[in-house]
Amino acid sequence: MPTNNDNRMGWIRNINALASGCPQYTVEYELGSECQIPGLLDYADGKIICAPMSTEESRDGLWLYNLILHYPLGPHDFNRKADEEGYYFKDGILGELLALMSVFFRCRLYFISSRLLPGNPSLGMTIKTEYPFVRVKCNPGIHPPLFQNPNKNLATGFKEFLDTVRTLDQKLHQDFILACHHYARAVKEVGVDAEMVFIRLVSAIETLSTNMPLDHKDDKLEKQGVTDLIERSTLPKELKNELKTVFEVRKSGKRFVRFIEKHSSGFFKGGNFKAKQLKIKRENLGKALNVIYAARSKYLHAGEPMFLSQPFKGGEKWDTDPTAGMIIDNRLFPPPKKVTPSGTLAETPSQKMPYAYFFEGLVRQCLLKYLKANSSSLGGSMSQQVFAFGSNMCSGRFRDYGVSPEGAGRAAVLPGHRLLFNKKSTDDKSGKANVAAHVGSDVWGVLYTIPDADLDKLDKGEGGYRKVRLSLRLTDNASTDAWVYIAKKPNNDPALRPYMWYKRFLVEGAREHSLPAEYIAELENIVADQDANEARDRRKRALSCQAEA
Repeated sequence: MPTNNDNRMGWIRNINALASGCPQYTVEYELGSECQIPGLLDYADGKIICAPMSTEESRDGLWLYNLILHYPLGPHDFNRKADEEGYYFKDGILGELLALMSVFFRCRLYFISSRLLPGNPSLGMTIKTEYPFVRVKCNPGIHPPLFQNPNKNLATGFKEFLDTVRTLDQKLHQDFILACHHYARAVKEVGVDAEMVFIRLVSAIETLSTNMPLDHKDDKLEKQGVTDLIERSTLPKELKNELKTVFEVRKSGKRFVRFIEKHSSGFFKGGNFKAKQLKIKRENLGKALNVIYAARSKYLHAGEPMFLSQPFKGGEKWDTDPTAGMIIDNRLFPPPKKVTPSGTLAETPSQKMPYAYFFEGLVRQCLLKYLKANSSSLGGSMSQQVFAFGSNMCSGRFRDYGVSPEGAGRAAVLPGHRLLFNKKSTDDKSGKANVAAHVGSDVWGVLYTIPDADLDKLDKGEGGYRKVRLSLRLTDNASTDAWVYIAKKPNNDPALRPYMWYKRFLVEGAREHSLPAEYIAELENIVADQDANEARDRRKRALSCQAEA
């Protein structure tokens, strides 16, 4: 990965740019959905805000939402050293957020209008720009889960989901958002073009399964070393590359199946069903996926229509329609070759497709599981990055909490913030370190990697603080996200000061991690009070600020 590219999603880079305190402008978007999602989303200290606009559906049968995004004014997101490996998403920040919301809430979102909000409210409202969108009102029975209440709230869950996306390795950002984009476009095709639903859902998985490893059981030709034979041949380089591409493409179907098999855990539920032959079991998943992939490929490359399951009233819990085999016009679609004694399908029909909502739910589950498997906050690396700017820059403070960081901390900068001591301690009543947004200021600190098992200990040790995910700048100018502990209730008493032993933690912690000499000098100039509690003062001064060997 080139070091000069920040390949995180645009909305994350946007938050990072805004954190520097640069001038900004605001755009208000009007969104619509068939699902009612209550609550208020206030993310990254108001940089992303979303809320319902009304308590009733519009005349078009849509619930309306107001999304407000802040953007930096000027070329803050322009990388003059960008190369061909850089991030690109044609629908921009708004498209990224709508795709992520569609996956999380399992709903369709339509972009209706936008309005640039003036910096000075006295100037009045600007003209609203309206955008056309394609939507066909259809019977909810065609795709029941899409039109049901998602039982989620904008104020809860989605914040954590966005935090999780921010912990995804930036090498995976573009593929993941493209997969979410394909999913979001697929669900918009419900009631419009049934075959496009499957086509876009297959594309969502293919986007992520490109690097899915296969073994010799998946491809017998691979066992025979066809790639090596091509390389050793006397064919021109262009023909060699063409043949390699052909053999890679033929593996895409297997990768598609293996990816879903790996990431679909939790999707298949047990239970008694009256029509067992109409449920696709996990043991038959591979065969059903082969049918879907073959139908998609024949549709795209040979123009063949798909044999789609037709919705039946009362069949919302089925995975496929009850017409196992049938003749349509003058063509026979054969039934399964074998049915087990329990009534389940031993072999799926050669061309019969399941209901779209079965495959849509399966794809969504895979996207969520893939995110969980590759993020640091939900089971990927089993650790999280934490930025310390106060006493936790001293290694001894972490040892006092019983927290053991993974490896040594490293210097980092929180741009667009300043260091304050306006968090009043409930124990000793002194001022503790805090940060607040401030144009043109930077706060140096230490970036630690904390095991998930220790994060609760740190949370308890940081009483009176709340975790906020912010963007940092490393010494090599790379960007990353980390948890930052910010005071819940800042105290503006001008007499509030830190104790001298607390100041020592900052100064020695900064030296321990080789922060810039100029910043260490600033810390040394902090005005501090002597702690009148001599026993506490001795105990705190006894903590070493040197990492253990």
